[in-house]
Amino acid sequence: MKMDPQYRKMVEQIRLDSEKYADEQMKDVYSNQKDKLNELHSFIGLLYIKYSVDGMLKFNNSQKASVMAQIDDKLKGMGKDLGQKEVSKVKGILDKTYKDTYCKNAYVLDSGMDVDIKFKMPKQEFIDSAVNAKFKEETFSSRIWNNKAAMIDKLKDSIAEASKGNTTIDKIAKDIQHTFNVSAYDSNRLVSTETARVAVKAQEQIGLDSGCKEVMWSATLDSRTAPHDASLDGKVWGINENHPEPVIDTHPRCRCVLINVPFADWKPTKRKDNETKDIIDYKDYKQWLNNSKSDIIPTGAISPDDFKRRDKHAELYYEEIRNRKSDISTIAKNTGWDIEKIDAVKHHVFLDKHLLNGEMQRFASDYDMAQAWQRLIDGNNIKDSDLILLNHEYEELTQMKVHNYDYRTAHKVANKKYNWWSMITGDD
Repeated sequence: MKMDPQYRKMVEQIRLDSEKYADEQMKDVYSNQKDKLNELHSFIGLLYIKYSVDGMLKFNNSQKASVMAQIDDKLKGMGKDLGQKEVSKVKGILDKTYKDTYCKNAYVLDSGMDVDIKFKMPKQEFIDSAVNAKFKEETFSSRIWNNKAAMIDKLKDSIAEASKGNTTIDKIAKDIQHTFNVSAYDSNRLVSTETARVAVKAQEQIGLDSGCKEVMWSATLDSRTAPHDASLDGKVWGINENHPEPVIDTHPRCRCVLINVPFADWKPTKRKDNETKDIIDYKDYKQWLNNSKSDIIPTGAISPDDFKRRDKHAELYYEEIRNRKSDISTIAKNTGWDIEKIDAVKHHVFLDKHLLNGEMQRFASDYDMAQAWQRLIDGNNIKDSDLILLNHEYEELTQMKVHNYDYRTAHKVANKKYNWWSMITGDD
């Protein structure tokens, strides 16, 4: 029995198509979030026009109670509208992802085999159960509502602080913008993860329905692939065996795919090199890595010598940051954060000593963190991940100081809300 030499690539392309579709559909969600941001900015602007004195909000008790009640109603309505529309949109994306992944994989299998395979689309209730299955103890809809609740709570806190009369309109505008940016990132991460999870389930089901006996792990051939994912590339398991699955057993945004092995002794002959975009003779990730002329290694770095240069740069830059005085106020201005919070983050990351591996010491210098801090100082090309970094470190230090958690525990707690490392590497 023969199979199209590009069978593996075609299956991987089905996954890429689903991601592209999800990205396109989510534009409506982001547009709605932008509309709500503009609406809230306008509302806050009117408050400052009506109640500001010397650029700060000033209320009497009666005015403050009335205004805060209006704000509470507005934010509740905003959260409900954003949540309902996002749940509806994501549900539609996941439903279509399942159906398209199932049908397209069926077509690819059927067109490449000497015998016809018999299959029919699973019943809607079966698809719904896959779409609504829990990932890390939560359904996609619960995650959306929890994200929106966190967003509304943060907005309330920012506006309540402004109502005390010590926040300028520029600062409250930046605070609100920052909160919406985090929410947009949460939405993007969620749909990316859930689309991958549902695609895996659909692909698994068509494999079972078409009589495939085995599945093969396929990792993307590029420098962004996490080491654990890369180590599984090319491994084969029985389709009913207790084997690892992308997303469920790896991390959010996982790009790996389980390929249904069409018949016994099938071996792939071609695959895509995602660094060069060429179709190459089949190699597993380890072979590709060893043969790569670009010296690419996993997790986004490029060569051992380059590692040394990055580490040296990070060490020198950390020392420079420790001696700086103006970076705190500059970053506060560029991000809309309180100076006190930026100061606390700087001390936590660069200056303070922590109990690590049994002794008090500073955190090791990190190139990516150094780069993020520099972007925050420059105020140009600040990435969403840079803001997530600030949130992560502030949450971490809060857990250590307020709850007296050790570093590892505090780090895990912070990661549940703000996983900076996952955002910049795709690893969890």
